[in-house]
Amino acid sequence: MKPWSIAKILSLLVLVLLITTACLPTKTPSKPVVIITSPAPGTQVQVGQVITIQATATDKKGVARIELWVDGALAGTASAPGGQALQSFLASFNWTPPSPGSHTIEVKAYNVDGNVSSPAAIILNVTGAVAQATPTPTGPTQPPLQPTTPPPTLGPQLAYLVANTNVNIRSGPGTGYPVLAVLGMGQRAVITGRSADGGWWQIEHPPGSGGRGWVSAAYVTAYNAAGVPIVEAPPLPTSTSTSAPTPTATATPTPTPT
Repeated sequence: MKPWSIAKILSLLVLVLLITTACLPTKTPSKPVVIITSPAPGTQVQVGQVITIQATATDKKGVARIELWVDGALAGTASAPGGQALQSFLASFNWTPPSPGSHTIEVKAYNVDGNVSSPAAIILNVTGAVAQATPTPTGPTQPPLQPTTPPPTLGPQLAYLVANTNVNIRSGPGTGYPVLAVLGMGQRAVITGRSADGGWWQIEHPPGSGGRGWVSAAYVTAYNAAGVPIVEAPPLPTSTSTSAPTPTATATPTPTPT
């Protein structure tokens, strides 16, 4: 066989190999699937009305976190409890429409490999104006916390929370611990730990003091909290037997959540 014929055959073999390789199926990275379960698309709400947005994400390897985006801006992050990725993860976000018009609500889910889902999106129609009359709270026995130091500078990786309503700050993770103060609705606090059952957050209290307090996770929204460590609960206070004073009738205020 002539040399030029051998070279021609080798060239054809290389070409066939390249074409075959290009036609092989490419493995697509696994990514989560997320849906918005509430509210329904096109729901009409009022300016200033708190809306609860719920989303469910699934992934065989586990969902690490879900993000809420409003009109193209990140509005909240929910991490899997205890930093343990879940194959099915339900997250809830509270959002208050600041202005009338159509607002785009999106959620995105991330699995343990960092792969992001295709966003799930709905449109909410917001009408009206901010209500002028604000009901006077009947309650806490102590005034909302007014920090004497400036609020902390919250960097992108600092764990913190925002109160969804007035919530009691207690000395331990449970309603059996005494109330230290009240974290007012919309106020922030740095997260320093969490309870073993994930139902309570330990926060820095008072701000910048190095002291600690606990708030119920049911009444706050946490951010960047995936790596927060578990903190052992302090001993419950022991009641001391004392002579009981003669009871007098007093008005009972409406309690602040936990």
